[in-house]
Amino acid sequence: MTALGSFTSGQVLTAQDLNEIGTWQDFTPNWSGLTEGNAPTTIYKYLKLNEIVFVKLYLQFGSTTAITGSVTFEPPVASDNYFSEFSQGNVLCEDNTGTDYWGTLFRLNSTTSTVRVYNSSTTYLSSTDLSSTVPFTWNTNDKLSIEMWYRTTV
Repeated sequence: MTALGSFTSGQVLTAQDLNEIGTWQDFTPNWSGLTEGNAPTTIYKYLKLNEIVFVKLYLQFGSTTAITGSVTFEPPVASDNYFSEFSQGNVLCEDNTGTDYWGTLFRLNSTTSTVRVYNSSTTYLSSTDLSSTVPFTWNTNDKLSIEMWYRTTV
């Protein structure tokens, strides 16, 4: 398919071209600080529309899934690296007891994002790195969900 944004006047678009616009693709993130272990349930998808990339990650912990340090991962497409300090998505940590904890993502550079949760223990809301005990002690069937968006170069 001709890349979005590069169609030319008079060009004929096929049904396949139109169907490929907005098609979600599978990918495998390269995690740091998180070991998937055996038999987790995962859904890792992304969609690129011109310069905007949307990413969805879902991980339900298996019996040996573990968080071993601050959690970072590599999104499927490098970002343009503008505004790297700003939030670029939402994080939901679900304890298997039914308690939810919200967080955010920050870009460390054009190829790495860090996962953080909100911390309300101070006067002002802040964020802190995930760990084996933050925001709770992670166990089988706990869930980590991430939705993010960012700009990339074409």
